[in-house]
Amino acid sequence: MQNSKSPFSFDLGTPEYGWLSVNLRTKDLNLAFESSDVPANPIEQLISSLILLCNGVTEPPTVSWHLEPSYYHFNFRETNDLIILEISTSEQATPKQELTGTFTEIVYPIYRELRKFGAAEHLEQHWPSIPQTRFDQLKEVVKKRT
Repeated sequence: MQNSKSPFSFDLGTPEYGWLSVNLRTKDLNLAFESSDVPANPIEQLISSLILLCNGVTEPPTVSWHLEPSYYHFNFRETNDLIILEISTSEQATPKQELTGTFTEIVYPIYRELRKFGAAEHLEQHWPSIPQTRFDQLKEVVKKRT
């Protein structure tokens, strides 16, 4: 398992017919993939996971990025004021990558990208809608932490 110290960047592309490009970059890692919104919406899972993390749940639910048939799992956890993001694949039981940093280094870049994604207009045929209230809940809990 490789351990990378943040900062990192997290970018979401423009969804097209149920597919979304995702790019996560650190000094040591460039992870780029296309994720599907089937069988579950990973953006909704990511928002839920971050809300729980911000509310003190030390190991919130996994975010599954479906590549059909394989997937990436993002597991967040908080230990001693550090956020750890473990990235694993359907082919590996152990994490492929572990990113460690502060809340500002790990969560905030993801939050900023989710805000941009939520503000953009997406046709329902390209990506399922997510209620604005979910983005508002995320904004509220992140503001409390920063």
